[in-house]
Amino acid sequence: MGVFDYESDDDSNLLVDVPFQIYDYTQKLKMTLQEVKDEMKNTEGKPEVKGRIRQLQREISQRKMMSAVPEADVIITNQPIML
Repeated sequence: MGVFDYESDDDSNLLVDVPFQIYDYTQKLKMTLQEVKDEMKNTEGKPEVKGRIRQLQREISQRKMMSAVPEADVIITNQPIML
């Protein structure tokens, strides 16, 4: 049988039953909020770990930039935003 099982000869019930079966089927396919959270953790990693990695990347970038300052000809700080 297919996704929408219907075994009656009475067509009057089809008007109510088929839309209900479609609605019920789509509701069963949806993930719960907890399932969505768990999938995000599994695919992207825990938020705490990602935050720590970003922090380390910023620190490395800052150190690299600061090590290049002695060789720089010009240093621009607090550059104003031109509109």
